[in-house]
Amino acid sequence: MRAPAFQLLALAVATGSSLAQNYYESGYDHLAGSPSGTPLAGREGYFVPSTTPSSSDGAIYSYVGNALQLPVLVDGGTSFLGLDASSGPAQVERVSNIPFDCQVHIEFDFCVHYAGSTAPAGAIGGFSLQPESTAVTMNLLARWPANATFPPTTWNADVVIGTSTGNIAVQVPDSRFQNLAVDHWYRWGCSVHVVHSEYTLLVLDDLAGSRVLFVPPPNAMMNPLGAPPTAFRLSALGSGCRLGFDRVSVAYHGTFTLFGAGCAGSLGVPLLQDFQSRAAIGGTFQMSLSGLPLNVGAIGYGFSNTLWGSVPLPADLTGAGLPGCFLLVDPVQIDLVFGSGGSATWGMFLPDGAGLMGLEFYAQGASLDPAANAAGIVMSNAGHGCIGR
Repeated sequence: MRAPAFQLLALAVATGSSLAQNYYESGYDHLAGSPSGTPLAGREGYFVPSTTPSSSDGAIYSYVGNALQLPVLVDGGTSFLGLDASSGPAQVERVSNIPFDCQVHIEFDFCVHYAGSTAPAGAIGGFSLQPESTAVTMNLLARWPANATFPPTTWNADVVIGTSTGNIAVQVPDSRFQNLAVDHWYRWGCSVHVVHSEYTLLVLDDLAGSRVLFVPPPNAMMNPLGAPPTAFRLSALGSGCRLGFDRVSVAYHGTFTLFGAGCAGSLGVPLLQDFQSRAAIGGTFQMSLSGLPLNVGAIGYGFSNTLWGSVPLPADLTGAGLPGCFLLVDPVQIDLVFGSGGSATWGMFLPDGAGLMGLEFYAQGASLDPAANAAGIVMSNAGHGCIGR
């Protein structure tokens, strides 16, 4: 059974669920730029961070004839954000309500040019969540390879990991994130789970070949200082480094995470899970429900796992004839599902740009099982969905 995406959106609006627009995407083409660079601070929410008062501002450059000498990015539009560290660090920051309960997916086009006169070493620059001193932060940090020559020809797409007592930049254990070409545009990014202080995915695309996805090992920790991040920062740090950023996206990562436990019926405990998909716009998200002795069940979904009306969740359903069963989510909408072989699927298409980005929802399944208890129903586990990229 397929529920249309507009139904989910309409239910969210009707119930007052927050459609959190805490994501940011920009290609900078709508901002005035020039070959010599038009200062950025004060536009589109960007500012030079006060924590680093010696930093210079970024600027919007037109691709054609740009003073940073960066190549034109195919499909990059007319302009890009440039940071010039020829005379010292250049950094810009923007306040952003980074998704906290969901995963956040960060991607941006990135190009390195070197204007120094000697062999470089150390950090080049990159993208970080802020404030680093008090919040859970991540940092994608471009660095020069050891023993870089002059003029340098390659750089490494490294990542910063750490704890509350310190952090360290390390190489990604995948050679495709190393020895990347200077004066070449790449699309770089990651998915992170802020609550867990963990990198969950690293992304690198050379825009002329294959897209590389690297799944870090468990506990690839960010800097878990506790508070949610409130901003992101773009930085050019190394002397002589000139960096280009374009098509920056700080958005939700489409996920569906299982939680809670169901209660046993004739075929054991019904299991709700995603059906080889995730809640990403531009695709079809499906859930499967198994443990259905009559091949009939239901999936209830809503926008809370703490309250069912005024009743706190989880709610014990023993009094309703379902001993040992609990309601784990607020079922604003209940859809019947029919299947075969003891399982069924439910799904919906999530159009790109449909206004669903950032919507969180909760779902739980139920199995029609007359032999299980007086109510003839047993409950599954539940899931928490975040609609995103």
